[in-house]
Amino acid sequence: MKKLFNAKTGLRGLYALVAAVAFIVVVVLNIVMGLLADRYPMNIDLTSDSVFELGDETLDFIGALEEPVKIQVLATEEKFVNTTVYNAQANEIMREFARRSDNIDISYIDYVADPTFAASYPDYSLKEGDVIVSSDERSRQVKTEELFNYTYSQTGGLSIASSRAEEAILSAVLYVVSDELTTVAAIEGHGEASGSAFLDLLGDNNYEVSTANLLLGGLTEGTDVALIIAPTTDYTEEEIDLLAAFLENGGAYGKTLLYFAGAEQPALPNLEAFLAEWGVAVGDGLVFETDQSRAYSTQPFYAITDYAEEIYSSLLKDTSIPVLVPVCRPLEVLYSFMENYTTTTLLTFGESAGVRPSDAGEDFSSKDAEIWGPIPAVVMSSYRLMDSTDATKEVASSHVIVSGSSEMLADYTLYNTAFSNAGYMVSLLNELCGRDGMIAVTPKSIVGNALNLNQAAADTIGMVFIAVIPALMLVFGLVVWLTRRHK
Repeated sequence: MKKLFNAKTGLRGLYALVAAVAFIVVVVLNIVMGLLADRYPMNIDLTSDSVFELGDETLDFIGALEEPVKIQVLATEEKFVNTTVYNAQANEIMREFARRSDNIDISYIDYVADPTFAASYPDYSLKEGDVIVSSDERSRQVKTEELFNYTYSQTGGLSIASSRAEEAILSAVLYVVSDELTTVAAIEGHGEASGSAFLDLLGDNNYEVSTANLLLGGLTEGTDVALIIAPTTDYTEEEIDLLAAFLENGGAYGKTLLYFAGAEQPALPNLEAFLAEWGVAVGDGLVFETDQSRAYSTQPFYAITDYAEEIYSSLLKDTSIPVLVPVCRPLEVLYSFMENYTTTTLLTFGESAGVRPSDAGEDFSSKDAEIWGPIPAVVMSSYRLMDSTDATKEVASSHVIVSGSSEMLADYTLYNTAFSNAGYMVSLLNELCGRDGMIAVTPKSIVGNALNLNQAAADTIGMVFIAVIPALMLVFGLVVWLTRRHK
């Protein structure tokens, strides 16, 4: 009995020793892992869109970053994270910037307890929750509301729709480390559409955006890109000459003009003649889509397009995501080559698309259409200056990009993750402006994806819920009833 007692006592002592050693190992392991986690990413993102991770292009950029950058969050981390689920995601994104680059540091400033902090940045109107990104040369304020995209509910309430934390922080990092900014001038003075969503997008992607009046000398030598969005009055001959001189750039070329037509524009003879010289004509009427799988929601005039070339579409992360070009006027390519001019269709509507003339009556139907696809939606015309000693060598070039739709720049298209409008336009412009180090980051959603359905998909889902599922339930119930009855 004594031996048994001693054996049991010894076994209990061994269990206690093992438990003590295991406890110590767990404590030490937690301390070590905690220290490592502060510097190295050790979490696993299981979300469908990897919303807590940085994109590959972002990782490549910050991995090669050589200049020190500071990210200062004007709040305690606990308070910032606990505000909303989107704040928690934004915080994790900012921490990922610091984890993935030895030259990026993040800190949290108790802004309420340290009101003197604002004196260090007198040019900014700071508030709690804002973020300051800075280098030795410059700094940028990222307001807390700029970390998210917003949407209005049916009742008019404003709510967060998606996160743009990666885009906002990356844009700020690009800005503070860039030596030179690409300038975009939105031309005004002819009743143009505002294009505010597109201008905001360009600003987020490190373009220096301004407005310009041609007759007041707005297109200076430092302007790289001119933007015209759906003017409603014609340009004078003097203004047309200024546009031509801008693109020629004293023989150096290297400029880009973006032109977006609008559905409500009147005839603009001077501007249309200028575009015709570049090989593009904006036609009458609007493009509609008869294939429900190629129409957004229930609207035939909200048609998606195909990528018509690979050079620029290959810049996108995912070419399976289309570009929406809604309420679009049809374009016509007047020539493919003429002297030093070359035209290229970038985006095109499919064969199932037609054109409804502007003077069509209420009884117009698709069978009445005289123009059918493929129909160009976006066309680029390029003037290439070739080497005098080598006709195959390009010295310089300028570009005119024409779109039949100003609506493709609206916020509901640019910030809709179901479409590639934002990524395509920024990537295209980055390529034309020689911004090899710049990348386009699109918004991410972490609360769930909206059902951006075309009509065919909506009809299919409706049929499943209205007919198929009830029928299956009825059959199942009948089988159960018959089985029980005959037992």
